[in-house]
Amino acid sequence: MIGTLSQMAAGSTHYVAPSRLRNLSATIPKVLILTGDQDNLINPRHSVNLKKHIPEAEYVVFEGTGHVVHAQRKKRFNALLERIVSEARERVII
Repeated sequence: MIGTLSQMAAGSTHYVAPSRLRNLSATIPKVLILTGDQDNLINPRHSVNLKKHIPEAEYVVFEGTGHVVHAQRKKRFNALLERIVSEARERVII
């Protein structure tokens, strides 16, 4: 129980500076920002803020979905994840 509460506190108070977000984005082949429009744990406006600071990221909102996107929309989530990984692989220079 303490672990769960600690994780929730860490997630809800976590801050990454815009410059750090840009740096992270520059080192990752494909960035996806995914949220549910009914997320009551992490307000979807935080995803909007991330998109503002990482404009090249793909921003996706699952309507009628809460915080557990991967469990609530399994097929759609898996299809999206497969596409994102495929696109990222195409961008990686080996």
